[in-house]
Amino acid sequence: MERKFFPAFTKFDFVNLPNWNGCMTTLVNGQTVRPFSVESVPDETVFDEKVAAAVRNWSRRHHARPLAQVHAELDEVVSKDARGSVVEPKAE
Repeated sequence: MERKFFPAFTKFDFVNLPNWNGCMTTLVNGQTVRPFSVESVPDETVFDEKVAAAVRNWSRRHHARPLAQVHAELDEVVSKDARGSVVEPKAE
């Protein structure tokens, strides 16, 4: 990691980062910019169990699927190799 951020930051800089701080680099117009430090702000929102439950319920209604359906899809994907042909189980 130090190679990506040198010379702006060394391994000692990473080890001594305070909480809520980090180092990053990004691309601008396809070019890597010089690494820089960032400071994030902790979320000070008070936890509300009613809101959390509402979010979980909404997510389950919109994204959840029956477990049997998920297992069937996984079985189908796992039974195929990279070329898309069915892989026969090995005889023991």
